[in-house]
Amino acid sequence: MLETERRELIGRPFAPFVSVPDADVFQDHQRRVFETHDVHTCEVHLRGAKARAKRVRLCSRLVTTASAEREATCCCTTVIDVDAP
Repeated sequence: MLETERRELIGRPFAPFVSVPDADVFQDHQRRVFETHDVHTCEVHLRGAKARAKRVRLCSRLVTTASAEREATCCCTTVIDVDAP
């Protein structure tokens, strides 16, 4: 979907893959997830390296992990291709 190997995506920011016109929608989506700690969804277009932008639905929630050294909170997101037949 992003025309990038999965191993190259892990740990990288997602925002650069969101189309410029939808950047505000994505930022608002992330802000709501971190402020409310609830599950939130939105639809944006992702830009690919070669293909036209794809419309996707994002479903995000916060996940907190703890280890002996520290606690970390991250936003976990599922990406659903809503243009797929």
